[in-house]
Amino acid sequence: MQRFLECLLRNQAERRAAVALIDENAGIHYTYEQLADAIDGLSGLLRRSDKGLVLLVLRNAMDYVCVYLASIAAGHAVMIVDGAISGVQLLDFLKKYEPEWCFASHETNAELNSAGLYEAVTTSVRQGCLWRRRANPAETAIHRDLQLVLPTSGSTGNPKTVKLSVLNIMSNTADIVTTLSITEHDRAITSLPLYYVYGLSVLHSHLHAGASVVLTPRPIADPNFWRLVREFRCTSFSGVPLSYKILRQLQFWKVDESRLTRMTQAGGKLDPAEIEYFHEIMQARGGRFFVMYGQTEAAPRMTTLAHHDIPAKRGSVGKPMPSGRVSIRPTPQVAEGLGEICYAGPNVMMGYAEHRQDLAAGDEMQGVLATGDLGYLDDDGFLYVCGRLKRIAKVAGTRVNLDDVERVARSYGQSAAVEDAGKIVVYSTSSEPAERIRTGLLEAIRIYPNLLRVVQVPELPLLSSGKIDYQKLAGRTQPGDQP
Repeated sequence: MQRFLECLLRNQAERRAAVALIDENAGIHYTYEQLADAIDGLSGLLRRSDKGLVLLVLRNAMDYVCVYLASIAAGHAVMIVDGAISGVQLLDFLKKYEPEWCFASHETNAELNSAGLYEAVTTSVRQGCLWRRRANPAETAIHRDLQLVLPTSGSTGNPKTVKLSVLNIMSNTADIVTTLSITEHDRAITSLPLYYVYGLSVLHSHLHAGASVVLTPRPIADPNFWRLVREFRCTSFSGVPLSYKILRQLQFWKVDESRLTRMTQAGGKLDPAEIEYFHEIMQARGGRFFVMYGQTEAAPRMTTLAHHDIPAKRGSVGKPMPSGRVSIRPTPQVAEGLGEICYAGPNVMMGYAEHRQDLAAGDEMQGVLATGDLGYLDDDGFLYVCGRLKRIAKVAGTRVNLDDVERVARSYGQSAAVEDAGKIVVYSTSSEPAERIRTGLLEAIRIYPNLLRVVQVPELPLLSSGKIDYQKLAGRTQPGDQP
C-alpha cells in the first residue's frame, strides 16, 4: 500500500514546497511537504498489525482527502461511498463489509452511536469523525493487492462494489497523465464529487503529475465556483454530460478565464453538437477538449478522443489508453457490424464484491472486461459507442434498442426510455403534446403502436454522477399516461 502512495506522490521530493491541495471551504493550502506531514500524523492512528478496511464517506474537503491518503499509508484498503449517504445506507454497508475503521461526517454520529459497533477516536480532524470497530470482524483476510472498493454506480443503495488493485489504479493514472499531458504546472478543481470514480481520478492524476487540486463542494452553477477558477488560476475542468449542459446554459464562452486550457468529458454520451460547441470554444482559446470513455470497472478510463481528432471523428470516444486495447465481440441479437465492446488492460478490476468475504479473492478478471456496451471500431481504430447490451428490449417478439428510441425522443426534449411490463415507456420533459411525441416515435421506430407509451414528467431522475437513474424509472406509473 505504501508503494501505491509513493507512486501517487512520486514528485513529492522535488515538489516539497509546491502547493498540492487548496481547501476553499476551510481556507487551507497544503504544500506537498505539509500534505506528507498530515498523512503521517493520521496514518499512525490507523496502523495495526494486519491489513484492514477503512470505509470513507468522502467529501470534497481537505480532511477527507488526508484521511483517504493516510488510510493507504497505514496499509489498508479503502471503501469509498457517497458523501451524501444516509445513516440507514451507511449502516447497511457497515453490516455487509465490516470495516475496521469508518470516517464520516458528524451528521452520521447518531446512527453510528446507536449501532454500538464502533467507538469514536479523538483526532485533529475537524471536518468529520473517525470511528474504530469495537470487535474484530469475522475471520476474513483482505487480499494483499486490494486497494479501493467502489460502488458500481452513483447510487449508494447498491451494495455491489468494484475491487481495484494498486496496479489497476496506478496504470490508469499514468495513462491519464500521459494522454492529457498533465504537468506540475496544472491545477484542477473538484467540479465532480471525489466519491465518483471520475472525480477521484482527477485527484489521482494531478497529484501523480506533481500538480495541484482546488477542493470545493460548490456546484458549477454557483458563480463563486467560477470565482475560484479565476482566483486560483485553474487550468483543468472535468465534467459529465449534465455538467456541459449547465455550462452551455450559463453561456460558458463568456467566462473570462484564459488559463482554463483543458476540458475533459466522460460519464456518459455527450451530444455531438455539444462536443463541437466546446471544441470550438477551446480551439479559439488555444486550449483542448477531450472526450473520454470508461467504467468504474476499468479504474476508470478506457479510451480518449483527443482534441485534434474531434472534427474528423464526430461521435467517437477515441482510441484506447496507452496500456489498453479494445475489441468487438459479435453479438447475435443486435444489428450486423455492432457488438459488445471488450477492453483489455492492466486497469481492469480484480472483480466484484457484495460482502466482506468477497474482499479475500484475488484477480478474477485477468485483465479482460466485457463492458456490456455496444459499439464498433472504424478502419482507423476509433471506437464508437452505440448503447448498452442490456438496453435491448424484447417486446412482442421484436428487439428494440432503447438507446435508439431515446435518441429520437431527444429531438423533442430530455428523454429516457425503459421497458416496463412488456411495453416501451418513454419519459419526456418536453412541453410538446405527448401524442405528438408518440406519433413521431412510431414513425421512426418499428413497433406496434399499443406497445409504446409516452409519459411527460417535469424532470428526469438523475444519479449523483449526472446519469439518468433508470432504476427509479423502471416500473414507475403516472396518471394520464398515453396508451
